[in-house]
Amino acid sequence: MDKERLLLWIRAVLIFTPSSKRIWEVSANYDDIVEFMTALDDHMVSGLNDKELQRIGKYSLKDAEIIKKRCEDLGINIYCYESEGYPDRLKRIANPPAVLYTYGNLDFLNDKCVISVVAPVSRLNIL
Repeated sequence: MDKERLLLWIRAVLIFTPSSKRIWEVSANYDDIVEFMTALDDHMVSGLNDKELQRIGKYSLKDAEIIKKRCEDLGINIYCYESEGYPDRLKRIANPPAVLYTYGNLDFLNDKCVISVVAPVSRLNIL
């Protein structure tokens, strides 16, 4: 996956918040993340709430770059929904995480029984 697409996904999660199904609801009519985020920046996406509209102006690709760099420095892998290596099992759930931040690889998610620990990105003191 190219850097631009990854940064767009990270920014989308900043705008719509992690684990929010809103990202999937409002992007459903767009072919890909580039088209969706372009429409978002051009104020062409309908159905956004006030908080989402505020966060569009608040978070930029620069913020996404800061997160990416901090994750690289800490040895944290970033997988977005369309990344190679994003777990197929997660793609099949109703509200998959748009971006995953992980230590190690995700092959274990193909096992029958999975237990994981989820921590918000804010715990990394990135932004």
